[in-house]
Amino acid sequence: MSKTFHRPKGHIAFVGIKGCAIVESIARAHGLTARGLQEDTRRAPVVRARQHAMSALRDAGFTARAVGEYFGRDHSTVSHADVTHLRRAALSLAVAA
Repeated sequence: MSKTFHRPKGHIAFVGIKGCAIVESIARAHGLTARGLQEDTRRAPVVRARQHAMSALRDAGFTARAVGEYFGRDHSTVSHADVTHLRRAALSLAVAA
């Protein structure tokens, strides 16, 4: 019989050292902590930073499921965050041009 172990959100096993470094870098750029991105809050600055981190992890090749487990969210939330962040980035580039 195989045993399944419960891993809390934020556990390194979901995204590895590379993923944790990505999340920490993005959190720092937004003036937050990696742990702060995992909080269950809907405050806009945290949500935007979390969406940015989720999108970056997807770009780095992590699955939506692994990213979702890291942040304690569903894989569909990760997909939505990725699309939303990319749309926001494209809009800010269009406005800047």
